[in-house]
Amino acid sequence: MEGTAINSLKKKDLLTLGFMMFSIYFGAGNLIFPPALGQAAGDHTLLAMLGFMTTGIGLPLLGITAIAFAGGEYVPLLRAKTWPMFATALLVILYLIIGPLFAMPRTGAVSFEIGIRPFLAEENLGLGQFIYTAIFFAASYYLALNPNKIIDRVGKMLTPALLIVLGILFVQAFHAPLGEVFAPTGSYIDAPFAQGFQDGYQTMDLLASIAIGALVANAVRLRGITDSHAIGAACLVSGLITVTLMAIVYGSLAYIGATSASVLGHSENGGQILSGAVGIFFGSAGNLLLAVIIALACLTTCCGITSSAAMFFNKLLKGRISYERLLLFSIL
Repeated sequence: MEGTAINSLKKKDLLTLGFMMFSIYFGAGNLIFPPALGQAAGDHTLLAMLGFMTTGIGLPLLGITAIAFAGGEYVPLLRAKTWPMFATALLVILYLIIGPLFAMPRTGAVSFEIGIRPFLAEENLGLGQFIYTAIFFAASYYLALNPNKIIDRVGKMLTPALLIVLGILFVQAFHAPLGEVFAPTGSYIDAPFAQGFQDGYQTMDLLASIAIGALVANAVRLRGITDSHAIGAACLVSGLITVTLMAIVYGSLAYIGATSASVLGHSENGGQILSGAVGIFFGSAGNLLLAVIIALACLTTCCGITSSAAMFFNKLLKGRISYERLLLFSIL
């Protein structure tokens, strides 16, 4: 089957699926945790990042693999392995946490705080946040409104844009490092791997695996693939593409953090590290670059998790409330 990949799905479609999955995983926490880890771990960054990637990448990959082996049908799998009512309650709680009750509003708040707030005067913060939040969630609603087009809108347009601006930052970081790598601090002195292991879990990507895996499986079905083995294979291959991209991005962000302490001092969080780094690398244009990075990262994550949550509740309620209305409820 020349020009095609697994089970009649084209190679470019698998790559696009992988891009889409990466950008949905890669949200605010994924952007700011690695620089903070790198700065605190110093010359123990490699060991700390191995721990971080074990949970921050390894566990999500296991989740994706489980969904792949189930052919994308994770709800029947959970109900078969546990008490059906428990499985339903667990999934409802999970989708509420990663959706409208916690993770989804956080994408708008964090992207404003890191990307937009530096451009606003104190007296304009309230109005500025209102306008930005309205635009951000309106864009998320538009992107997620048609599940048939999520792959094209996220995987083919937004993710390449995100990777390009990240690439600009990383090329500069490796070409002209911020400074020297200092000795580790805190828990990273004696237990860098263990501390990184804990930090990676805090990205919440393991919890998001079910929702993101379900979204990818649905996207594959909308491409005309109905065989469960083909759907599972597509989920697994796109998952491998995703974790490869995540490893490269996490490692580069940690390197920026590790080289930052000598010029920025020890910062309170990864957002401050990135803000200081782009300012040194690109001057006044650095804040604009960071705003684009954080906005794209958070927008794609918000789009993916709200779409997945709306699809789940639409199926749970047997279509009594439409996908579009559930999506609107989540956004509002």
